[in-house]
Amino acid sequence: MNHTPRTRMRGFTLIELLVVIAIIAILIALLLPAVQQAREAARRSQCKNNLKQIGLALHNYHDVHNMFPPLATFTTGQIASTNEAAWGWHAYILPFVDQAPLFNQMGVSDQTLEQMIDDANTAQRPLGQTVLSVFLCPSDPVDELNTNRKYDDDQTYTAATASYVANGGCRPNNVQAGGHAGREGWGFLEMPNRRNVKFRDLKDGSSNTIAVGERKNQQCWAACWIGVRQYNGTGDVAYRQVAAWVDQSPINEAANRCRQSFSSEHEGGAQFLMGDGRVRFISENIDFDRTNRCATNQNAANMGTFQRLIHRAENQVVGEF
Repeated sequence: MNHTPRTRMRGFTLIELLVVIAIIAILIALLLPAVQQAREAARRSQCKNNLKQIGLALHNYHDVHNMFPPLATFTTGQIASTNEAAWGWHAYILPFVDQAPLFNQMGVSDQTLEQMIDDANTAQRPLGQTVLSVFLCPSDPVDELNTNRKYDDDQTYTAATASYVANGGCRPNNVQAGGHAGREGWGFLEMPNRRNVKFRDLKDGSSNTIAVGERKNQQCWAACWIGVRQYNGTGDVAYRQVAAWVDQSPINEAANRCRQSFSSEHEGGAQFLMGDGRVRFISENIDFDRTNRCATNQNAANMGTFQRLIHRAENQVVGEF
């Protein structure tokens, strides 16, 4: 009698299965950081590209107008105009970042920001809430509307967020009515009643002067691209909506004054647009003199490297950074 041999089915033992699961877990643990790093590298590259586009826009603006845009334009030409809204530098470069239709629809050349915002019935009002990716760092999980900075009298109007602020120089102490943002010869952009900065004013060289940098949303409140508003009547405070003051804090310092300085979600520093159009990643550990944060030309030799990159005409050698 012939017997057909039975085929023996072999399966995994429990130990083998556990070993396979452990190997898969280890591979996933090794792979996730690499994926996260690759994603951050892509986001950082896009942030750099955004700054390059902004730099090209600033240069094109200069070619057309023979000057860089103003930091902001209050109708009085002063910074202590309580509750007045004013277009900021982002709004002025809209035509040069492929946003000419938005520039024209908002009437940037034809009316004040105050007029656009305070007219609740106008169809223009929502335009200030347009989200523009060129002004947003993809590494920063910002809210599309910046709820930390309000623009109308009852403080209910929120504008679209921006991740990039201009080098406004050094914040003056105890600004009086009729004062100005920044000190003479400091920032890359200034008030129009002082003067609009030109290439010839970058006496330290455009490659040694910071034009624009990052400010993150969390804790530091980022910025808004439409402009500024003096909603509390404290003079120079509104400029933190579009500009940074180097005397407030070094890069990425976790303090309330980071709302007026530079910061980013990139590990170890932030990206900056230089006056010549290059984009540089600057370490948060760059030399910063806390005892001489708001130096004048008379004691410029005592400034830290970061302060020298902010000051456009202090006639000091920057060195490597």
